[in-house]
Amino acid sequence: MSAAVAELVQMSGKTAIVTGGALGIGAGIARRLAQAGANVVVVDLDGEAAEVCAKSLREQGLHALAVCTDVADEVPMRRVGEPDDVAKAALFLPRICRRT
Repeated sequence: MSAAVAELVQMSGKTAIVTGGALGIGAGIARRLAQAGANVVVVDLDGEAAEVCAKSLREQGLHALAVCTDVADEVPMRRVGEPDDVAKAALFLPRICRRT
């Protein structure tokens, strides 16, 4: 991870919920948030892909959990919990990545 990202995004002790986090951009955001110290919840309709992503993060010594659910259904999402500043981090992080 570049020094710029580590200095600008510090998520230690916070929980980041990444919807659509199993593949592509979502998986990249999950990885960056985990590298910044977040406990990442990888949420996706594809539970197997979410688990593959979360397992990959755990194998790197990072904290990640996979959850298979439809984010449009608010009842299961209530069980996932409330994130800590995840909206700010998810919106801010792509801007950082473009600069580095």
